Amino acid sequence: LPTLETYLAHAGRKAETARELHLNRQTLYNRLARVSELLGTDLDDPQAVLALSLALRARRYAS
Repeated sequence: LPTLETYLAHAGRKAETARELHLNRQTLYNRLARVSELLGTDLDDPQAVLALSLALRARRYAS
């Protein structure tokens, strides 16, 4: 979840995401592939990214 939240917060910019999470880029790519697999969604699809962003916001406000 932190990887996805950071990735979305950086608007899909992988270099910035990796830097903030203190990861090398390949590790980030592996994590994003796993997130995509677990969620059954494509993180390169703008509609999927929007839906995930909204879901994470709703999760924050529901807590």
